[in-house]
Amino acid sequence: MGIDRERLLDTVRGLALPDGQYAVFGSGPLVVRDLREGNDIDLLVTTELYERLRADGWSVHRKEDGGETLHRGDVEAMRTLELPGYRRDVPTLIASAEHIAGIPFVSLAELSHFKSAANR
Repeated sequence: MGIDRERLLDTVRGLALPDGQYAVFGSGPLVVRDLREGNDIDLLVTTELYERLRADGWSVHRKEDGGETLHRGDVEAMRTLELPGYRRDVPTLIASAEHIAGIPFVSLAELSHFKSAANR
């Protein structure tokens, strides 16, 4: 079963993450607008929050490029965001996030730039 709007909002709220230290990315901005279902929940997080999540026992996933992300259930947390031809400052994306139902989401315009760079 995919992740719909209510499951997304409930899951993110249940994490009780600190304001100003994360934003929902990936399919989340589309899911919250009922444009599609998601398969997981991607979070951009500050380095401080990333280290806290790691210390709280989130699983470390090593990527082929040598980077890493953290996972817990359907949620993936990352502290960097870059692809060939696309690199963004995560704290800036968090600060400029659009709040919907009290949760910060990366803008659709920024998501479109990322998806284009990823050829998706």
